[in-house]
Amino acid sequence: MSNDKWKASQDLHDELKVLIGSHHPWLIDIADDIVVIFKEKCSRVGNKPVLGKTSKAPKILEVLGERAYAFVIELADDMFRLMSDDQKIALLDSLLCEIAAEEDETNGERK
Repeated sequence: MSNDKWKASQDLHDELKVLIGSHHPWLIDIADDIVVIFKEKCSRVGNKPVLGKTSKAPKILEVLGERAYAFVIELADDMFRLMSDDQKIALLDSLLCEIAAEEDETNGERK
């Protein structure tokens, strides 16, 4: 059985945090709660390739994973490998734009 999904390298997670600090400051409080994963093959919707997607992390990760995550950014490895560095940053930036951090009114924390 092959593993068609895996967690991205620490280098990519560090790059994501730099991008958050530079262009998405409202996400700084939850930067450690965002995990990037790769899937082996790009999926398609109609004729359009889906290079990546952002979703809320499923609660099952709290049970199975090493920690709780708030969001998952999933990238298509086969297409990501073909991108230039600028294209990779643009894709990550676009996917970060889909995350809405909400402020807890009782204590001011962002989730």
